[in-house]
Amino acid sequence: MSQLRLLVDNFTVAGATEAHLDLPPPVTERLSREAGSVAYRIVVEGLTNVRRHAPDASRATVAFTPTATTVEIRITNDRGAGPSARRVSRSGGLGLPALTEHAQALGGTLAAGPHGDGGWQLTAVLPAAPPKKTTP
Repeated sequence: MSQLRLLVDNFTVAGATEAHLDLPPPVTERLSREAGSVAYRIVVEGLTNVRRHAPDASRATVAFTPTATTVEIRITNDRGAGPSARRVSRSGGLGLPALTEHAQALGGTLAAGPHGDGGWQLTAVLPAAPPKKTTP
């Protein structure tokens, strides 16, 4: 999880899509080591899919949203100014089906599908430790 900002920054530098990361500070301490590893892999897969299937997207957003018992990871991209996004099936990788299994093994969920006007969205919800209470 500590490498997420670098991952998103490198994604932006390497292509035409500008990526943004919204990662509130308490998120990383609320995910177990295993859930943090799965979260990182989900972001890698989500950004890889943007690059592969929507190379003309102008923007991608990676947002982590904590709740009382979960952390939601949402990766979205717009359609961009170019031709419609290419949804090409390629074999060889494990991709979303394998990540869905990992999320489910932790007690979470993962789903992906069309979003907005020609964009795409990947949403995962992983279990998290309750927020730490601060003592006055």
